[in-house]
Amino acid sequence: MKQLRALWEINWHNSDRSLKVGERSVFRFCGPDVGLRPNCDLQFETSEICGDDAEDDFRRATVESIEHPEFGALDEVDTSVTFSYTFRFRDGRWVTFDVEQSQGVVEAASPDFAIDRSGPGWSRYEGRVKTWDQYSDWDLEVVLSDVVESSFDEMLAEYDARRAQRLAP
Repeated sequence: MKQLRALWEINWHNSDRSLKVGERSVFRFCGPDVGLRPNCDLQFETSEICGDDAEDDFRRATVESIEHPEFGALDEVDTSVTFSYTFRFRDGRWVTFDVEQSQGVVEAASPDFAIDRSGPGWSRYEGRVKTWDQYSDWDLEVVLSDVVESSFDEMLAEYDARRAQRLAP
């Protein structure tokens, strides 16, 4: 089974896509004209990252793994809560951080999430909360399998079906 590596580059302001290991869905990626990081085959799309005039690339794929370079393997990235994201790690740890006013500030974390484990220059204190200076430190590497071409219409139909399911009594 061929696998592709995709960069999930954080864009903040609740504009990033949630991801879950095992999920099969249609995802939007930057088109072929966007320069990719080394060792990445695709990059998840947002207009701020790919540009307003960028060509979109829609693919149906299965999320095989999500990896944070410092903290390890994740089960899920939840971007559905307004103003914050939650990373849920495979080993049970989790961290929720602000994505609006104080981007990167840790709002809450499991007791075993060692934010002080990071290297020099990684973090700084603002008052009583911990924050990261370099936003790229929140970026994730995602491994995808069973990747096939898709379309905006398929992605929209999937989104509408999920929304209807959430609203159903």
